[in-house]
Amino acid sequence: MNKERLMTVLIQPHVSEKVEGVNLLNRPGKTRRFKNMPGKRTGFKKAYVRLQDGQSIDFTGASAK
Repeated sequence: MNKERLMTVLIQPHVSEKVEGVNLLNRPGKTRRFKNMPGKRTGFKKAYVRLQDGQSIDFTGASAK
């Protein structure tokens, strides 16, 4: 099972809409200085979720009430 299929299976239970696909992106950490000493912030993984036609996510939370 590839990463995109695995992420679709993992995200589907958390979203009531139908997931068509997932694109993954690894964001590297930024290099910063703290008191003139070099350091590095941690990176993170971002997932772009593509829904099927006619599906949308309500981010306002109006339907939760």
